[in-house]
Amino acid sequence: MKEKKKVKLLAKEFGIKVKRSTSTYKGVHQVELKNGQRLCLKKISYPIKRLRWIDSVLQQIRQEGFGNLAWRNAQKSYGKKLFVRLDPKSPPYALMPWIKGRWPNPLSLEDMKRCGETLAHFHLAGKSIKPEAEKSVNKLQTWTGELEGKKQLLAQKIKSAIQHEKKSGLAHFFNKNQAEILQYATQSSALLASSPYQEECRKPYTQVCHGDGGPSNFIFTSSQVYLIDFETLRLDLPAYDLYRVIYNSCKDYGWNFAIAEAILNGYHSVVKLKPIDLELAKVWLRFPRTIELLFKKWPKTAHQKRKLLKQYKRALGVERKMGDFLSRLDQYGEKLKPTRRLR
Repeated sequence: MKEKKKVKLLAKEFGIKVKRSTSTYKGVHQVELKNGQRLCLKKISYPIKRLRWIDSVLQQIRQEGFGNLAWRNAQKSYGKKLFVRLDPKSPPYALMPWIKGRWPNPLSLEDMKRCGETLAHFHLAGKSIKPEAEKSVNKLQTWTGELEGKKQLLAQKIKSAIQHEKKSGLAHFFNKNQAEILQYATQSSALLASSPYQEECRKPYTQVCHGDGGPSNFIFTSSQVYLIDFETLRLDLPAYDLYRVIYNSCKDYGWNFAIAEAILNGYHSVVKLKPIDLELAKVWLRFPRTIELLFKKWPKTAHQKRKLLKQYKRALGVERKMGDFLSRLDQYGEKLKPTRRLR
């Protein structure tokens, strides 16, 4: 079925009439109604059970006063249905507002500060609710196993590259650097083991986290900042969201600490940061994620492998810069500690 026809049929199921539609990327369509209103029609690639949980949580967050969500508004006529599908075997689609605006610029410290503020307001509203946690989204007390699993998988990928990529130069790279790369993963686990992580997880409050914050998941309008894309919504410590926003904002800009500092300052202006928040964000920042991500899609041609080798060399250079970045994060955390007054 042609996309234009499918969009019209889906729109009819939602009870709206589309004037025109545009595919922005796979499975996502901007639809314009006859009254000029624009909505986002998005294919859902995760289970309906998870979709219902996400919707329940976001509706509660909206009731708690945080309304800057690109998500279904159940008060609107087009928002009465959570999803529609054309037949039982076809994928479901959700309809939500289309937020017209721009992505934040990580080189703008004011933009980054506002991202931090927005994330803090989201956390503040999410702290007030008590959602029934699905096992798949409750990530509290899972970090130890997750980090160990990531390290083991990374070691397996490196071993495979050494065995099968001798002609491409990748084997030489990993033979030379595997100990250093895996040491970074070990340091990440050690930081977690020496932290009061388990105590934080046992505290009697629920924390809703976005799960994948970063410049592409904030939209700036002329007067507001909105959060979008909630497929990764989870229950976790706020430090995880801080890590994701910092990582995704800094990784392409030489790990300029001023970017992270602006995010943290914005967050702290709304919700007071504690040293433990930075201590736990540091756990994930130390894991060699940039190298891990390069294993997602292995190239086949010699040219692609030469290109990938250059990317691995750059990624290792990034990981080597992380030590200085984390030292700056420690210094920032020291400023959060209360000073003792002399009597």
